[in-house]
Amino acid sequence: MTLVHAIETTAIFTATIAGIPIVLLIIYIIYHNIHNRSLFSKINLPAPKGGNFLSGDVDFSRDFLQWGAQLKRELGSIAKIRIFHFPVIYLSEPEEAKAVFSTFNLPKGSMYTELATLFGVHGLVTLDHGPHSKWKSQRALLNQAFKVSAIRTLQGIFDRHSQAFADRLESMADQEIDFAKESSLLTLSIISETIGVEHESGEFVNSVIAIVSQLGSPLLSFPYGGYILRYVLYRRQMTTIDSFIYKMIYEKMNDRKQGKLAPSNGSMLDILVDAEDEETGQKFTAEEIRDHLFTFFIAGHETTANTLSWFAYCVATNPDIEQKVFDEIDAVDFPVEHDSLRRLTYVQSCLNEILRMYPPVVSLTREVTSPYKLVTTPDITLPPSVTIMTSIFGMHRDERFWDEPEKFDPSRWKNGDAVEHSHVYMPFSAGPRICIGKNFFYAEATTIVTAMLKRVRFELVPGVKDNGLVSTHSGILKPKVIKVYVRKRF
Repeated sequence: MTLVHAIETTAIFTATIAGIPIVLLIIYIIYHNIHNRSLFSKINLPAPKGGNFLSGDVDFSRDFLQWGAQLKRELGSIAKIRIFHFPVIYLSEPEEAKAVFSTFNLPKGSMYTELATLFGVHGLVTLDHGPHSKWKSQRALLNQAFKVSAIRTLQGIFDRHSQAFADRLESMADQEIDFAKESSLLTLSIISETIGVEHESGEFVNSVIAIVSQLGSPLLSFPYGGYILRYVLYRRQMTTIDSFIYKMIYEKMNDRKQGKLAPSNGSMLDILVDAEDEETGQKFTAEEIRDHLFTFFIAGHETTANTLSWFAYCVATNPDIEQKVFDEIDAVDFPVEHDSLRRLTYVQSCLNEILRMYPPVVSLTREVTSPYKLVTTPDITLPPSVTIMTSIFGMHRDERFWDEPEKFDPSRWKNGDAVEHSHVYMPFSAGPRICIGKNFFYAEATTIVTAMLKRVRFELVPGVKDNGLVSTHSGILKPKVIKVYVRKRF
């Protein structure tokens, strides 16, 4: 009986301990629901009807883009919503976007806290730019890796991998392929060599892919969600990633101590190890380099692969546009020199249009930390702790600013900018925190498109479910599937 009693007591104790986090989470949700309802009652903006205790106003059973479009039709370009326990001002108004990202440059805030825990607190995406932040000095040092001269040295990497990709596509002539998968493998190999981890193991690659898949995890909306993902659920994967990246970093640092200089065509790892502030002599720490490399790896792999997939889809479904692309790239030699990429104006217009229709992310958020007046409705003041969510996708397909916004039309970019307002088009964000890798993206994507479409073309495979449809599960606009037939051009 004593043993049975001991077992029962232990079981009760264990269950009680295990239940404490759940109870605390429920209390947290209840508190914030009450607090947010009180907060929102003082903001004179339209709000959707209904909603529920856990997810707030968002209907997660529906496609987020469709839900957002309906929200805009019913409530206008500025509305207040609850996403989980977050009080959010959801907007698709360029004047407001300009104020948020450029004029006032509001801080990123709490929505990025858990993401920073998962990916690294020093990464340029998650590092806040508030008072006493290291963001400005980190950005200044990172500019050395993304200035034109640095990207020019990477052109050989772009050329070599693009040529190998074109060879692979040609070898699969008349076969059905999953282009999204193929482009993902390509950009993975390019970014690996670019940042200096090209000899990564399959376990490392699989670990990165597993972590990237958690970008849309609901856990990132709750306290310690990033910690749970990084140190509990994906501890093995993060250990694999950290072990490999730190090994590379310390090898490079030891090389410098021994007087071994970086090669003339050094990787981003070389550039970051050698980067030094001219005035202060400040250099990156190993931890900072790790976080920056991991951020580049994710951004340089996923977003470029998605854009290439949409490019293949758009030219395959628009023969007239496809022919114009062929005519332009046939007029240039390959490999393409970096300074010659600017001659491919129509390819650039296609990329701009793809980024309009399929921006890398659905929306961007900033946090109000002091009373903030909306610029288009100055009688409304937002209180601290409210999150402003700007719908990039919503502005990019707003008929107020674009003729036939649902139509893929590269000709709208023939004179450079397609719209007058600078903040209607924000695929790379805007203001001081505009994406540092913008020029890298254009150089890489233009080179790949030129190499592959010089030799092959694509036909959409008919009857494939979800072919060319958007998946927004992770907050990144990626295709569910792009199934095409590869055809040799000549």
